[in-house]
Amino acid sequence: MMNMSYIKEMIAPLTHIEKEQVLTEQYNAAIEQDNLNLAADIANYVLDEVQTEFHIRFRAHCFRFLLQYTQEKLSNLPETAPESESDKYFENLMELIWKFKWIIPHIPEDANATMEEIDYMLELMKDYYQYFEFSMAPVYTSKMLQYMARGDRDKAQEYFKLWQNEPADDMNDCPACVAADKVNYYYFIGDYAKVLDLSEDILSGKLACAEVPHITYAAILYSLLETHQFDKAKKLLPKAVKLIEQEKMLRELPDLMIIAYQLGETEIAANLIEKYHESIFQIGESVHILKVLMALSYHDTQNYDTAKELALTLDQRNGNQFYQNKIDSLGKQIGVLPHILQ
Repeated sequence: MMNMSYIKEMIAPLTHIEKEQVLTEQYNAAIEQDNLNLAADIANYVLDEVQTEFHIRFRAHCFRFLLQYTQEKLSNLPETAPESESDKYFENLMELIWKFKWIIPHIPEDANATMEEIDYMLELMKDYYQYFEFSMAPVYTSKMLQYMARGDRDKAQEYFKLWQNEPADDMNDCPACVAADKVNYYYFIGDYAKVLDLSEDILSGKLACAEVPHITYAAILYSLLETHQFDKAKKLLPKAVKLIEQEKMLRELPDLMIIAYQLGETEIAANLIEKYHESIFQIGESVHILKVLMALSYHDTQNYDTAKELALTLDQRNGNQFYQNKIDSLGKQIGVLPHILQ
């Protein structure tokens, strides 16, 4: 009989995309056979914080299944069930409610995600946090980050203000992640001085966690570029590349490819592209693929045209021109900016 240990052995030698294909097949088979315990094991594996290579819509689907599965387990426990059994499923539910923050901000990064899917998950998170009377701060933060991914400046600012006015509780992120969200927000709205001010404790190591400083490097480096602090950016870039490579956080690399080209560090850019572009095309969401195409555009206009098409697809879903504006800006920079920076 198929079990999770066997599945792990089966996928161990496979590529990222092959792993996801096998897990999808095994998950679907478990659902069809009404083997919900195995389906839950697979879904938990997909959501595991160290398993970052799976696409967001697959992770979101597994997440929704686990919410329903866990709730049904809790609701259907017999009165004679030991208290430890009830505690186990309640703890599982609380952990899932915590993990909303891992899912919500990233759904719009996939151009295939519909507005219905995006809005449904936002409302689902809000409903759970309200039901258990948790602070709404993580909900507001997640909404802010999602609207940033959608290129909606007004909505991002609205939810930033709500977040800042909401008291925190145990469902809030660690101080390093909170600081990182602020850094990325201020970069999004164009307050580069604020980014650099807030990043001091992050770059010094005073604020750090499993994802910080990694997820802040792009915003910091772009802000250094925007404020013409090119020497500082050139000094920081190799450190950022080294740490992100060590932690295998591949989705953070496309921005560094672009930044390297903009700094005239073509060797770093070319090396990153050669090593990682195929993997990112496999595991990345549409936004990450778009950024790789933007980086590739510095020496191949065919990639630029493909990037324009993908940007249009994202913007049509989002109802704005956020990504198309980035492509237009890139078109003006190609072959010019590296020369200016010298």
